[in-house]
Amino acid sequence: MATKGALYHPVFAGHINAGTQEQLAAYRQQIDSLDQRIIELFQQRARVVEEVGNVKREAHLPVTVPGVNLRVGFGMELTATDVLPPPPKLAFNEISPASTSAFWLEIINYGKAAADLSGIEIVRSVNGSPSYTFPAQTLAPGAIVAVAQTQLGFGAQAQNKLFLYNPGRFALLDAVHTPATEIANLRQDPLK
Repeated sequence: MATKGALYHPVFAGHINAGTQEQLAAYRQQIDSLDQRIIELFQQRARVVEEVGNVKREAHLPVTVPGVNLRVGFGMELTATDVLPPPPKLAFNEISPASTSAFWLEIINYGKAAADLSGIEIVRSVNGSPSYTFPAQTLAPGAIVAVAQTQLGFGAQAQNKLFLYNPGRFALLDAVHTPATEIANLRQDPLK
């Protein structure tokens, strides 16, 4: 078994003298200290990445750039991939003139595939204004859906900005100004 001043270790099936044990203990303490600093740096990095995501979300930029690889350290490499599907090809088609009682608008699917409208949001730029979120429904390619003021929950004044967002507001699909006096026909032939 162990003798005074030495440590028996079954892996080495021999003795480790006190000087070696002290050296190893010092190195293990350094490793523990470095591990703690690495954890703190990864936590700090995660906070910065979160802020980058917030800035990108506010600027309506994609969260990741497909195919971009990121070297993190220790020989690790992260590959960015899109987690969210591409946004649907939806846009404002026609918008009625400004009105506080009879406002309406149309949304068109200018894509080549059916678009799920569930969670798609129409937002007016006025602070504190309610937004409209589409219920579960599908819009065929080239199809148009009209939304009246009674559904929207708001009217619009001339030059109010209207935004069309995907669910969660991760992508801005379209943005327009409310016309003052005439119906705005915004898309002539979107499928071309």
